[in-house]
Amino acid sequence: MTPPAAPEEFASPLKVLNDAGDLVSPTSWAAKAVRLVFECDPMETAEKWFAGDWEAYARCAEVWGNLGKFCADLAANIDAGNRELDTTWDGRAADAAYAYFQAMQGNLRDIQHSLEEMRREYLVASHGIWSTAEAVGQVLGEIGDCAATVAVSWAVGACASWTGMGAAAGYAVGAAELMRMAELWGEATALVNALQLKIDAAYGQVANLGGEMTGALNGFPLPRSAYDHPAV
Repeated sequence: MTPPAAPEEFASPLKVLNDAGDLVSPTSWAAKAVRLVFECDPMETAEKWFAGDWEAYARCAEVWGNLGKFCADLAANIDAGNRELDTTWDGRAADAAYAYFQAMQGNLRDIQHSLEEMRREYLVASHGIWSTAEAVGQVLGEIGDCAATVAVSWAVGACASWTGMGAAAGYAVGAAELMRMAELWGEATALVNALQLKIDAAYGQVANLGGEMTGALNGFPLPRSAYDHPAV
């Protein structure tokens, strides 16, 4: 037995965000630019968006897949044994046993199908989380670049304030970058909203699949009574 592993293409969304680098330059100008545009710390907010053990969620996809394979193998084993037994055993008891085991392997295959679908939904959700975190990380990096540009333009404007024109040009560049920072944050929130819709859809599908599996489990054929051989 080996513990399930996360898909190769999956990485923790928080790690993806951290790999995006420092959001804001340590200069006071850049920090001021960020505070001027946002009512929150963008990096802290993004980390809250993706908080949770999503790697464990991704590993769960492998668990569902392995359980599905187990059900498939067990169903194939029961089917093969049932067919072989049918060649040497005749009578009403034999017919009843054959029908019983055929129904059992059919239910196992239904459960296998549901488990495979659950695996797919978990993979879709995990990939969506990872890819969205990567995209948000890139947006945060662009916001950091804009903040740095604002810091430089304001510093230049302050140094060139005696010229009049130099100060105006520097502050104009800063204003444009501030607007761009707001636009980028809007892109980040749109990405997260789209992800939320995808996750909600996946949760709904998983709930439906869970209901299907419950029905299949409850439908497992059970003998109505112990076998009573007429000759005994």
